[in-house]
Amino acid sequence: MLVQISWNISLVVLSVLVAMIGSFAALTHAQRMRESSGRMARLWMVAGGCTLGVAIWVMHFIGMLAWHLPIPIAFNQSLTIFSVLPAVAAALLGFWVLRAARISRQRIIVSGLLMGAGISMMHYTGMAALKMFPAIEYDPFMFGLSLLIAVVASWGALLMMYQGEYVRMLPIPRFLLGAIIMGLAISGMHYTAMLGAIIQPVSLCLTGASRIEPHLVALMVSLTSFVWFGGGIFASLYDQRLAKTKIQALRTLEQQHLRLQADSQRQSAEMMQSLRESEERLRMTLKFAPDLVFICKPDGRIVYVNDQVIESLGYTRHELYDMTVFDLVPHDWREVYRQQIGKIRADRERHVYEICLVSKAGGKIPMELNAVMLPNNRIYGGCRDITERRAVQQALRDSEENLERLLNSVAEGIYGVDTEGLCTFVNAAFLRILGYQDAQEVIGKRIHELIHHTHADGSHYPCEECRMYQAFKGGEAVHVDDEVFWRRDGTSVSVEYWSHSIIKNGIVTGAVATFLDISSRK
Repeated sequence: MLVQISWNISLVVLSVLVAMIGSFAALTHAQRMRESSGRMARLWMVAGGCTLGVAIWVMHFIGMLAWHLPIPIAFNQSLTIFSVLPAVAAALLGFWVLRAARISRQRIIVSGLLMGAGISMMHYTGMAALKMFPAIEYDPFMFGLSLLIAVVASWGALLMMYQGEYVRMLPIPRFLLGAIIMGLAISGMHYTAMLGAIIQPVSLCLTGASRIEPHLVALMVSLTSFVWFGGGIFASLYDQRLAKTKIQALRTLEQQHLRLQADSQRQSAEMMQSLRESEERLRMTLKFAPDLVFICKPDGRIVYVNDQVIESLGYTRHELYDMTVFDLVPHDWREVYRQQIGKIRADRERHVYEICLVSKAGGKIPMELNAVMLPNNRIYGGCRDITERRAVQQALRDSEENLERLLNSVAEGIYGVDTEGLCTFVNAAFLRILGYQDAQEVIGKRIHELIHHTHADGSHYPCEECRMYQAFKGGEAVHVDDEVFWRRDGTSVSVEYWSHSIIKNGIVTGAVATFLDISSRK
């Protein structure tokens, strides 16, 4: 008569849940590994392999705690801990296969066999850690079935991780389904093997059993593993979000590049068609064009200029035809301009540069140059005087500097926020009153959480209750003189503040707040 075995159902359910959550974390790592490259791909491979291996081991550990015999039992701690290595190695092997650009069925079959062997080694190594005499025997059929389940589970894991992306499901449901399948497969292998365990009625434990409550041990191990798995899932989702942001930015840049390229190609095609239709028509068009037009040879020697060039630079046409375009730029620009001409000749695409032309009288004129290689091996360049544009830009910079000086000259602290409550600017008085050294310590951060997070009595001040925030959301002005702001060093300062919403086209786009230190009044 064999020993009667019973199970703690709650621990069995917990072990299956651990296997599923760990499998989900491992699947997210596998996806990040395939979408990454280089060092990050290797890091995700190691993280995923360790996560899946630990999930297998923790599932086995909790499953053994759920296994109840009528005799006390104990385990060899060193061998129990060592048994995690085959599981981790097998999982790493599966992830290593996924790194290949093309994965054949033969590789999946071989790797599935190796992973199944590793998972089985983990289980039976863990069982070997059981200090019992006589040793546990196994039903041959159930033993073979457990090995088969381990191999099939490995194949299922590889197929789900490698070919799961072709299933017409959203990523999260697909990963959840894969995690459920993998978790059931891992736990199924374990409990199938346990059903095949044969324990003699005279069996006894060779050492004293642990007095630690199994539920407590299971809770500690499962909580630790859940923290591991949860951290891994969070890291995967965060990395995926960053990757999507980068991909979207790259797509936007690519679309802009394609639009610019299409514009360049269209303009070049139109220009070439005009040349083919009538050279004289082109010459007339260039002659009366508002821009300064040059046509030169690849070595820079000028072969054509329109009347605007002569009028703007003061040279005669014959003088210009004896010159190169390099003679019309400052000496310290000539080498750079030669390099730019080389690029134009190399890719035959439209290029836009800001250059400076020197007139015969020695005056320097800022220009925007549009240049392209023509089909007849000539370089076309159209220059537009940007003196006025430069003046406008300088005036704008001067205006911004004046505004900054004005803001920094007043005694009141001033700051601005956007619709998300993020700081957009501060003045010098703000930094001085609240003890900050540099505006970059504040700009881009949530101003309420930085300086307005707590009442004077030390109680929390939620953003939703902030009178400045409520008025800002309603597009109203507010005046408050009974609150405090918080300095960088953690001390408070009594303030009187005014907040005004910034409204453009009837929409609130932000707010500007001014405040005074009224500590002396208190």
